[in-house]
Amino acid sequence: MSLWVAAAFLALLVNIVILVFIRMHQKSSKANQSRQMTKYELRNENMMMYGFTLQSFFPFCALIPNATGFFMFVNGKSHLIPGWYWIVINCLTYLNHFINPLLTAIFIKQFRTATLVFLRIKKPELVRTNVTTITGSRSQMTNGSRNSWMDGARRRNTD
Repeated sequence: MSLWVAAAFLALLVNIVILVFIRMHQKSSKANQSRQMTKYELRNENMMMYGFTLQSFFPFCALIPNATGFFMFVNGKSHLIPGWYWIVINCLTYLNHFINPLLTAIFIKQFRTATLVFLRIKKPELVRTNVTTITGSRSQMTNGSRNSWMDGARRRNTD
């Protein structure tokens, strides 16, 4: 079994276990809650679950043809695979790399907000969620060094 297929299968298995745990926790917390979940909270939770499922399952489906082609190539039987199959394998692989960030942006609000801030479409001052942006500041550029705080940490460790 190829390492790629094993890693994809293991990732899918771990994600399924996490999904089952989340669902069990959700049911037990609903029983312990004194209030009902609002429609908005329920919709957000369901969207998160669907996004999590799609993100964990799609890479596994995209790697199956890739692993098949790899095994046939290793066994010297790649001449039996038609040319269109290799095109489909490459398309699925690149489609996986394209769709995964899109699914993340659709289903996870913090990622969507951070992406908009990174692309400078949204200003960080207008963001309501907690998004950490890392920018250089003048206070870190003392003594001609950009990382003067790191230099201070090095000096403390050598003393």
